[in-house]
Amino acid sequence: MTRIQRFLSNAALLTLTSLGMRGIGVLFNRYLSVYIGTAGLGQFSLLMSVYGFAVTAASAGLHLAVTRVVSEAGGADDRAAMRCAVRTGMSCAAVFSIGAAGLLYL
Repeated sequence: MTRIQRFLSNAALLTLTSLGMRGIGVLFNRYLSVYIGTAGLGQFSLLMSVYGFAVTAASAGLHLAVTRVVSEAGGADDRAAMRCAVRTGMSCAAVFSIGAAGLLYL
């Protein structure tokens, strides 16, 4: 398989997956609108916007930083540095998540 064929097949796979997930989201919203009504769906929408902001604040690009540090350590073939980077990333994620949960609680 050439690079172009592999690229096109991966692009098609990503497109189909994205469309499938959006379709599931539409079906879920339809179910919610029937089950909880329009007022409940409005409240759910407000809640999810606050939740989305909290998730963004808690993660804050941490996965990109950990990916970069781990790939640099992998390029140097340093397994100890890779483990240390993953542990540090998990610790930071836990601290940021607990902080975001505390802010949401308040």
